[in-house]
Amino acid sequence: MSEHIQIQNAMSCQCMSPGLQNFRDIGGYSISLTQCIREGIVYRSASTDHVDRSHVDGLQASHDIRIIFDLRSAGERMQQSSPPAKIPIIGLPAVAKPDGITLKKYFDGLLDNAPLACAELYQHICAHSNAAFYAIFKYIRDNPGKPLLVQCELGKDRTGVFIGVLLFVLGASEHDIISDYALSQKGIEGLVVARKEKLSRSDFMKDVSPSLVALDRHFMALPESMILFLSYLKDTYGNGQGYLESIGLRVEDFDKIRSNMTREV
Repeated sequence: MSEHIQIQNAMSCQCMSPGLQNFRDIGGYSISLTQCIREGIVYRSASTDHVDRSHVDGLQASHDIRIIFDLRSAGERMQQSSPPAKIPIIGLPAVAKPDGITLKKYFDGLLDNAPLACAELYQHICAHSNAAFYAIFKYIRDNPGKPLLVQCELGKDRTGVFIGVLLFVLGASEHDIISDYALSQKGIEGLVVARKEKLSRSDFMKDVSPSLVALDRHFMALPESMILFLSYLKDTYGNGQGYLESIGLRVEDFDKIRSNMTREV
């Protein structure tokens, strides 16, 4: 699938999900001459916290989404006073507790080499999110045909890492993985101002004190960052099967996940 078609798909999804930012279906990408990633199974987005509850519930009717996996830490997730959503939201923290030293290195690095700093942060997220990513892969394995949504605060970084890994496991091309990641630049535009304010009040940022330039660069979805992260995945795990085995899944799990997530073209 071309980048142009994927962008149209993302815009269409956003129109059908009022208020939900950076929302899109990751399906449609080719993995071979005869197979592509199945549409309508895995979606990605920014947080649903500030979306009217009726719109969250509407995801079930519009996209048949059965479960939402939230990759934020418990402290980041808002306490909802309204009745629980129809769709269960499961907290699966990626990098459960933000590390001040890692965050300071990241924001300082954004001033010198933003793509590299971001890629190194993504490597850190990937290496410290085995339990969260295992749980989502296990759901995909055990629930064929049951759509899910993966979210974090912006749907760009932690979600971006998981989706990048998922597409890598499924055998999508580097071009398509990078193109999907880059769509987040447009997808988060409406969130940047509020997110900057929220970051300034976050406990885990009190010892970081990023410059305004570094903070601005934090909101970029640079293709070069994903290029470097994919190079890390290949160097570290070899291929998708190698990654799944590293987090405790087996060859037969890899085959089942690929089968559940792909279709003939």
